Amino acid sequence: MKKLIFIIPLLIFSCSSDDDSSSNESNSPTDFFGNHIGLWKTTIEGSIDILIDVDSNGLSTYNKLSTENCYNFVTPISGGTTEVVSNNSEEYLYETVNIPAENVFSADDLDYVNDLGYNYVDIAGAYLHTTDQIISYSEGIYGANSNVELLTVTGNMGKQTSSTFNLCDD
Repeated sequence: MKKLIFIIPLLIFSCSSDDDSSSNESNSPTDFFGNHIGLWKTTIEGSIDILIDVDSNGLSTYNKLSTENCYNFVTPISGGTTEVVSNNSEEYLYETVNIPAENVFSADDLDYVNDLGYNYVDIAGAYLHTTDQIISYSEGIYGANSNVELLTVTGNMGKQTSSTFNLCDD
């Protein structure tokens, strides 16, 4: 199950390709990520650290066991069709449907999902501006075209005071 937990907070960032390159004369961006530039961190089950690096070029996601000294880059999940329900300075809501299960799960987890009859999954997520230092999130994976919940993770990401972190050698 820990393999699943590595992917959950990353889904929004890997499933969304909402790159709005249009110029905005305002000093304040109107999209969620444009208003949350910086390094954000969450820890899941006290043992897995997830970093989301948001800059003007987009998003990058990294993870590590909390006991490790360096972060690994996370390859974005591919497949499916994403609909952005809301993207403003306060919230980002999305749904990605018909993602091949093997693009999300592997090994025993993939076998389990396939045994339930799901070769495809849907992902729904919500990211909310809580304070200037906290983003609250909830992401769920469902059997495709069903209401069968396979996994849901909720939590908060805190903005980091430093923009530096150690990357593992690949």
